[in-house]
Amino acid sequence: MGPVNEMQGSRLKSLVYEKRFPLIVSLAANDPELARAAQEAGADAVKLHLNTVHEITGSRFGSWEEEREGILAVLAAVDLPVGVVPGQGDAMADERAFEEMAAAGVDFIDAPWFALPGAALRRSLQEGRPAVMAALSHADLVATAYLVADPANAGPAPNHVHALPVHHVPPLLPCLTRLPGIDLVEAAVAAPGEVGRPLTAATLVRYAQVCQDSRLPVIVPSQLVFSPQDLRLLAAVGVAGVLLGPLVIGRTVSEIGRQLPRFRQVRDSL
Repeated sequence: MGPVNEMQGSRLKSLVYEKRFPLIVSLAANDPELARAAQEAGADAVKLHLNTVHEITGSRFGSWEEEREGILAVLAAVDLPVGVVPGQGDAMADERAFEEMAAAGVDFIDAPWFALPGAALRRSLQEGRPAVMAALSHADLVATAYLVADPANAGPAPNHVHALPVHHVPPLLPCLTRLPGIDLVEAAVAAPGEVGRPLTAATLVRYAQVCQDSRLPVIVPSQLVFSPQDLRLLAAVGVAGVLLGPLVIGRTVSEIGRQLPRFRQVRDSL
């Protein structure tokens, strides 16, 4: 696994390639108080949201126009790399919003791989920031295996698998991680029945598979109820960093202040 794009620009990307195993905190709201709490408790970066409903909390995040004030306040409040989820599928920030986010100092973009707009890829490739993190889901892994095992299955796929035309496989991940402008992979590959449960070997082997197949560093989000000691297992299979969200570190200033230092203590001992 080695760098494909130039490393200048993005602070998060530098932390990853320096093998710092960054703790990225996904905030429950675009709130500077939460961001400050995360920084004080040991976060290496924070992640904000646009145009989406949070998978775990159900919180709704509006457009760039609606969320701009909160995001700018977070950028002013902390000395950390600040990333943004720009949307999901059709609800995606437009090119003007990407330009304004880059000008404001947003350090990285994180979105489902199939929804990443060319504007984000071009800016990452040409300017080095915001870096682009391409999120891969469990459905993507299932769809790839399903079609590779029998191309005739390009017809009706399991209900939980979004349509992947045959030309996307085989194999998806090595091809995806060669796309220009993509810098990191987010392995959101917990199965639906695993979300909110403790880490098991079944999910860990999936993370190991993604790390093995990816040419780029892999970040794992806390779809599961990770314990601080789970960081050792994740690092051992090749994971380059973690996204810790409300499921494990809470939604409030006090919860973040209690939970995040436990993860930081283990991370610092890796």
